Amino acid sequence: MDSPSRWFSRALTGRRAPRASKGGVSRLRNLADGAEPRLRDVMTPNPSVCTPETTLVDASREMIRADCGALPVVRAGTRIPTGIITDRDIVCRAVAESKAPTTAVGECMTSPPVTAPAGAPLEAALTLMKEHQVRRVVVVDERGFCCGMVSQADLAKNAGSDAVAALINDVSEPIQDASRPDTRPIRGHPGPARS
Repeated sequence: MDSPSRWFSRALTGRRAPRASKGGVSRLRNLADGAEPRLRDVMTPNPSVCTPETTLVDASREMIRADCGALPVVRAGTRIPTGIITDRDIVCRAVAESKAPTTAVGECMTSPPVTAPAGAPLEAALTLMKEHQVRRVVVVDERGFCCGMVSQADLAKNAGSDAVAALINDVSEPIQDASRPDTRPIRGHPGPARS
């Protein structure tokens, strides 16, 4: 059996699949004058998904095929999001911990995922990204099913430059250990007392 670093680098090498047309920018042109863009207008629609039972190697291959860095994790047989797996999750929670390529996504995913309704304004995604320090938000329809993904890049192309600059600054603050929960104090709160 290959070492985790060998299977991961092999999984990430090779030709990248061509990026599918995202449609977000062109759909913005179709908005009525003065209409505020919504997440449905800028999201990547119908993203590739996986289940908690999917293996890490299969999730990595799907990321290559779809030319993306994250997959919503949905309940088997549905599109109800239960988590998200990113290329960084695979590196920090699997490869760095010497887990097997056949490890289930459910052991390394971030759960619950940060979600927002498709009809929400772009500012809602900006706020969620800042609050949760994430770079992607899973977009859900009125039934709660995954219908899209919105990334920092999607917002950078479509939101005001001041809002995007603030988001990048807030989300890019380093944490001590990416594989453990964030323990930084909340802004305006002194945090735990130090002795």
